[in-house]
Amino acid sequence: MALITCPECGREISDQAAACPHCGYPIGSPQKKSYSVVLVDNGTMTDLQELIDLYHLSKEEASAAMTAVTDHHPATLVSGLPLTEAEALPQKMSNPALVRVVPDEEAEDKEALRRAPVPESGKHGMSFGATVGAVILGVIAAILILSFL
Repeated sequence: MALITCPECGREISDQAAACPHCGYPIGSPQKKSYSVVLVDNGTMTDLQELIDLYHLSKEEASAAMTAVTDHHPATLVSGLPLTEAEALPQKMSNPALVRVVPDEEAEDKEALRRAPVPESGKHGMSFGATVGAVILGVIAAILILSFL
Protein backbone atom coordinates (compact mmCIF):
# COMPACT_ATOMS: atom_id res chain seq x y z
CA MET A 1 0.00 0.00 0.00
CA ALA A 2 1.32 3.44 -0.94
CA LEU A 3 0.21 6.88 0.10
CA ILE A 4 -1.10 9.38 -2.42
CA THR A 5 -2.23 12.98 -2.07
CA CYS A 6 -5.95 13.69 -2.15
CA PRO A 7 -6.55 16.08 -5.06
CA GLU A 8 -9.26 17.88 -3.07
CA CYS A 9 -7.85 18.44 0.44
CA GLY A 10 -4.15 17.67 -0.13
CA ARG A 11 -3.84 15.18 2.74
CA GLU A 12 -2.11 11.83 2.39
CA ILE A 13 -4.39 8.83 1.95
CA SER A 14 -4.08 5.18 0.97
CA ASP A 15 -3.90 4.46 -2.73
CA GLN A 16 -6.45 1.71 -2.08
CA ALA A 17 -9.12 4.09 -0.71
CA ALA A 18 -12.32 4.52 -2.73
CA ALA A 19 -12.77 8.01 -1.25
CA CYS A 20 -10.71 10.36 0.91
CA PRO A 21 -11.51 9.63 4.59
CA HIS A 22 -10.87 13.31 5.43
CA CYS A 23 -13.03 15.14 2.88
CA GLY A 24 -14.96 12.38 1.08
CA TYR A 25 -13.53 13.14 -2.38
CA PRO A 26 -14.03 10.06 -4.59
CA ILE A 27 -10.62 8.67 -5.47
CA GLY A 28 -11.63 5.81 -7.72
CA SER A 29 -8.93 3.34 -8.54
CA PRO A 30 -5.67 5.09 -9.34
CA GLN A 31 -4.10 1.74 -10.27
CA LYS A 32 -6.37 1.50 -13.34
CA LYS A 33 -5.64 5.03 -14.53
CA SER A 34 -2.36 6.01 -16.07
CA TYR A 35 -0.75 9.41 -15.91
CA SER A 36 1.58 11.56 -17.96
CA VAL A 37 4.19 14.11 -16.99
CA VAL A 38 3.81 17.12 -19.29
CA LEU A 39 6.31 19.93 -19.80
CA VAL A 40 4.31 23.18 -19.57
CA ASP A 41 7.09 25.75 -19.23
CA ASN A 42 10.59 25.84 -20.63
CA GLY A 43 13.57 26.45 -18.43
CA THR A 44 17.31 26.78 -18.69
CA MET A 45 20.06 24.57 -20.05
CA THR A 46 20.32 23.05 -16.57
CA ASP A 47 16.65 22.05 -16.82
CA LEU A 48 17.37 20.55 -20.25
CA GLN A 49 19.99 18.27 -18.70
CA GLU A 50 17.52 17.29 -15.94
CA LEU A 51 14.95 16.31 -18.58
CA ILE A 52 17.55 14.14 -20.29
CA ASP A 53 18.64 12.46 -17.06
CA LEU A 54 15.33 12.10 -15.21
CA TYR A 55 13.00 11.27 -18.10
CA HIS A 56 15.56 9.28 -20.10
CA LEU A 57 15.22 11.49 -23.16
CA SER A 58 17.80 12.04 -25.85
CA LYS A 59 19.21 15.54 -26.17
CA GLU A 60 17.17 15.98 -29.35
CA GLU A 61 13.93 14.86 -27.66
CA ALA A 62 14.48 17.18 -24.68
CA SER A 63 15.34 20.10 -26.97
CA ALA A 64 12.25 19.44 -29.10
CA ALA A 65 10.05 19.40 -25.97
CA MET A 66 11.47 22.72 -24.76
CA THR A 67 11.05 24.23 -28.24
CA ALA A 68 7.43 23.07 -28.37
CA VAL A 69 6.75 24.74 -25.02
CA THR A 70 8.41 27.93 -26.26
CA ASP A 71 5.85 27.87 -29.08
CA HIS A 72 3.06 27.43 -26.47
CA HIS A 73 2.57 23.71 -27.11
CA PRO A 74 2.89 21.56 -23.95
CA ALA A 75 5.03 18.46 -24.53
CA THR A 76 4.43 15.04 -22.99
CA LEU A 77 7.69 13.78 -21.46
CA VAL A 78 6.48 10.38 -20.28
CA SER A 79 3.11 8.65 -20.13
CA GLY A 80 1.46 5.45 -18.95
CA LEU A 81 2.68 5.72 -15.36
CA PRO A 82 0.82 4.91 -12.15
CA LEU A 83 -0.07 8.05 -10.19
CA THR A 84 2.55 7.54 -7.48
CA GLU A 85 5.37 7.18 -10.02
CA ALA A 86 4.18 10.14 -12.06
CA GLU A 87 3.95 12.38 -8.97
CA ALA A 88 7.43 11.36 -7.81
CA LEU A 89 9.21 12.52 -10.98
CA PRO A 90 8.55 16.29 -10.71
CA GLN A 91 9.65 16.24 -7.06
CA LYS A 92 13.10 15.09 -8.19
CA MET A 93 13.48 18.19 -10.36
CA SER A 94 15.12 21.39 -9.15
CA ASN A 95 12.17 23.30 -10.69
CA PRO A 96 9.05 21.08 -10.48
CA ALA A 97 6.83 23.94 -11.71
CA LEU A 98 8.07 23.24 -15.26
CA VAL A 99 5.97 20.07 -15.45
CA ARG A 100 2.48 18.92 -14.55
CA VAL A 101 1.09 15.44 -13.84
CA VAL A 102 -2.17 14.79 -15.68
CA PRO A 103 -4.24 11.73 -16.58
CA ASP A 104 -3.11 10.32 -19.94
CA GLU A 105 -6.37 11.35 -21.62
CA GLU A 106 -5.80 15.00 -20.59
CA ALA A 107 -2.22 14.95 -21.92
CA GLU A 108 -3.69 14.59 -25.40
CA ASP A 109 -5.79 17.77 -25.05
CA LYS A 110 -3.04 20.33 -25.80
CA GLU A 111 -5.49 23.25 -25.90
CA ALA A 112 -6.75 22.56 -22.37
CA LEU A 113 -3.17 22.24 -21.10
CA ARG A 114 -2.28 25.61 -22.61
CA ARG A 115 -5.23 27.31 -20.86
CA ALA A 116 -4.72 25.65 -17.46
CA PRO A 117 -2.61 27.57 -14.96
CA VAL A 118 0.79 26.17 -14.08
CA PRO A 119 0.83 25.08 -10.45
CA GLU A 120 3.34 26.78 -8.19
CA SER A 121 6.04 24.59 -6.68
CA GLY A 122 6.48 24.16 -2.97
CA LYS A 123 2.80 24.10 -1.98
CA HIS A 124 2.76 20.55 -0.70
CA GLY A 125 3.48 21.35 2.94
CA MET A 126 5.73 19.36 5.24
CA SER A 127 5.76 15.62 5.65
CA PHE A 128 4.61 14.10 8.92
CA GLY A 129 8.21 13.48 10.05
CA ALA A 130 9.23 17.06 9.29
CA THR A 131 6.22 18.37 11.21
CA VAL A 132 7.04 16.24 14.27
CA GLY A 133 10.68 17.37 14.10
CA ALA A 134 9.65 21.03 13.91
CA VAL A 135 7.34 20.65 16.92
CA ILE A 136 10.06 18.94 18.98
CA LEU A 137 12.57 21.62 18.03
CA GLY A 138 10.06 24.32 19.01
CA VAL A 139 9.45 22.73 22.40
CA ILE A 140 13.19 22.47 23.07
CA ALA A 141 13.69 26.11 22.05
CA ALA A 142 10.83 27.20 24.34
CA ILE A 143 12.32 25.27 27.27
CA LEU A 144 15.73 26.85 26.70
CA ILE A 145 14.26 30.34 26.47
CA LEU A 146 12.16 29.86 29.59
CA SER A 147 15.16 28.47 31.53
CA PHE A 148 16.97 31.79 31.06
CA LEU A 149 14.08 33.89 32.38
